[in-house]
Amino acid sequence: MIVENINKTRKEKNLTIKELSNISNIPFSTLNKICSNITKDPHISILLKLCKALNCDINTLCGIDNTINFQDKIIFDKLKNLNYNQKNNLINYIDNYINNRGYLIAFGGENKNINMKDNQITDKEIEEIKKDNIDLNF
Repeated sequence: MIVENINKTRKEKNLTIKELSNISNIPFSTLNKICSNITKDPHISILLKLCKALNCDINTLCGIDNTINFQDKIIFDKLKNLNYNQKNNLINYIDNYINNRGYLIAFGGENKNINMKDNQITDKEIEEIKKDNIDLNF
């Protein structure tokens, strides 16, 4: 995969192997072996030179997708808009969930609204949560 990404990025920049060799100060024979898939796992020092020459990051060459997905973006945007008290309530809820209430999440049925303003959940509410989806109002 690394070799394919190197070649793809090189071609996007309209560079020949020889031109990339000159820009990166990697010997042509070494780079040619990499681009021809003879050398399948180039050394990190070579990858870093290629990153600099191709003006890209190491994740691009290694094929690591470091972007956040659409759902994560929605969550991050909502978190940014919480006020101080809402953030504290959310942190308290998460801490409580992690430490004591690992069984709270349940799916199916009718949505229930659980008021978390006071960070207290009754046993009855826990039973409801076990049965149904919830919307937490902070």
